[in-house]
Amino acid sequence: KIRANPSLRSPTVEVVKRGDKLVLLERDSKWFKVSHNNKEGWVSFLLVGKRPPMQRISIRDKRRGDISKYARRRASVVTATAAVRGLAEDDRRRLGNRGTVDFYALEKIEALDISEAELESFIKQTK
Repeated sequence: KIRANPSLRSPTVEVVKRGDKLVLLERDSKWFKVSHNNKEGWVSFLLVGKRPPMQRISIRDKRRGDISKYARRRASVVTATAAVRGLAEDDRRRLGNRGTVDFYALEKIEALDISEAELESFIKQTK
């Protein structure tokens, strides 16, 4: 949901689909002002990412029958946010700190440009 103001209680300006591209107009501490289809509004930084979302893959074992008793009813906020941002379970575990993910630190890590030589040198030093 794109909101009129940077608040979850603010009225919805427009509802966009998962994977829709938004144009960044402005940044607040935890909100992005965006435009989409000639409408402007605010989106929480937790709900957007630079990369397209991962494709959802679902495998169901027919031998188990109804999976509702085995499946979680609702994902945690951290899990849902990480999935929206395209993080796999291993990434969330590695970057987690008491069950939370530091997305600002993740963006800094993703922005690093490391050459093959620097990587090889680092690996040699850690052995």
